[in-house]
Amino acid sequence: MSRLRVMLFFGLLTSIIIGRALAQGCSRPNGWCIHEGSVFRQLDCDGDGALDLTCTDNVGRHWAILSKNGCADEDWAGGRPVNACPAGFGCPRPKGWCVHEGSVFRQLDCDGDGALDLTCTDNVGRHWAILSKNGCAEDWAGVRPVNVCPAGFGCPRPKGWCIHEGSVFRQLDCDGDGALDLTCTDNVGRHWAILSKNGCAEDWAGARPVNV
Repeated sequence: MSRLRVMLFFGLLTSIIIGRALAQGCSRPNGWCIHEGSVFRQLDCDGDGALDLTCTDNVGRHWAILSKNGCADEDWAGGRPVNACPAGFGCPRPKGWCVHEGSVFRQLDCDGDGALDLTCTDNVGRHWAILSKNGCAEDWAGVRPVNVCPAGFGCPRPKGWCIHEGSVFRQLDCDGDGALDLTCTDNVGRHWAILSKNGCAEDWAGARPVNV
């Protein structure tokens, strides 16, 4: 077999192997991401349609095996940057978490590391957070301080709220807890407020006292 044919053969073989990896996604190496505190996920990190593998743990390490590299680079180091797979290094929502009456669930990056964290508030003022920097350790206590995730513990604006003629919308911290509240006033003297300390309960009445 000539050298050219050998090169063509190995090139074709490599293309087939990589093509299969791309079609099927990456297989999980034996013993990979099974240590205590680890979280294994299988998802498409890079939008190529093939499933990649990620692993995080409760001391903040990150691993990834990516189809775009032909699944060839098994990762045992735990030093992957978050931007290698933001979706994979974000936190999964535990079953039954933040589903109780009066709860508000949000998914956002609390700490600027590029990975999605989870927050939960409710109408009695409790706060929960599951953070990627903590290895997505579950939080069922409801006593997180607001400064853990000010954006997550601030109140979202309800659709259609404070948009009528003469209304003035503001977003600010009313009560000094570090989370953004919402206020609305209008030109006939009505006042509305949606407060983080009340679990962001919606206010459509317009009768809030000024001292809130």
